Amino acid sequence: MDVVAIETTPSQIHVNSSSPRWYSNPNITDAQLLSQISCIMTFSAAIVGFALYESTASPAMLAFSLENLVDLASSAIMLWRFFPPANIESQSEKEAVLQSREKKASVAVAAVIFLLGFQIFCVSMVRFKREDSYVESVDFYGYFSLEILALYVAFPSAIGFGLLSVVKFKYADCLDSPALRKDGFCSLAGTVLSVSIILEYIVSDLNPNIWWLDPVIAFIVGLVMLGIGIRTLFLKNRELPICSISWWRSPSVLSTDEPSLGPPNGLIHNDLEMSTQDKLSPEAEII
Repeated sequence: MDVVAIETTPSQIHVNSSSPRWYSNPNITDAQLLSQISCIMTFSAAIVGFALYESTASPAMLAFSLENLVDLASSAIMLWRFFPPANIESQSEKEAVLQSREKKASVAVAAVIFLLGFQIFCVSMVRFKREDSYVESVDFYGYFSLEILALYVAFPSAIGFGLLSVVKFKYADCLDSPALRKDGFCSLAGTVLSVSIILEYIVSDLNPNIWWLDPVIAFIVGLVMLGIGIRTLFLKNRELPICSISWWRSPSVLSTDEPSLGPPNGLIHNDLEMSTQDKLSPEAEII
């Protein structure tokens, strides 16, 4: 009898049944929705941060707004990555076009990570020079101090972008998309910066002399993001002509001679003639 066919363990059945389909087994449509949600969240956060900056002239609010604008660019790239052209009807052709965009999206998001790291690094340097009494001297229309206002902004941001980064990393693994994994690092950076604002509020309330906690964390995050961006661009430059305009303008299609192998959803990892070194490189496995 076919006993081997019933080899699924009860624990595996429990995991699959307890996790929603969109999380345990996402497809391209789920990735499209995720990118749309990410664009909406980052755009809304950027508008809120800029409005608060106009009201309070706070460098922290300006930095929050700029960070989300850069993150919005990364999310917009992922929208392009997962949305096929409307004039293509064949499912196999759609999957081929989307897969051929993976390399370009990965390089573009790496450039965004570099810009994001540079922006966070510069803002941290500026915030190191602030006066200790700055936070207490600015009010929001006389109702909230800037410290309380920043806390109200940081708390929902930490939760929202934290959940967003978790889902992006999960989708990147399921769909085998390094570009989406890099986009997850952008959301993770926003999460860490929001958490640092909350930690600074808690710690500075106990000891006002520790006002530098938030800029120190931002400084570290900026350096890490710079390192990821530079390293990725350096590795991709050895593999692809990323400085060539013709490469960026080339049609997003796969060669007909290239076999379409990979998961059922068509998202394969051999992005446009991936070399053996790239398959074995840490960058291809981690970021």
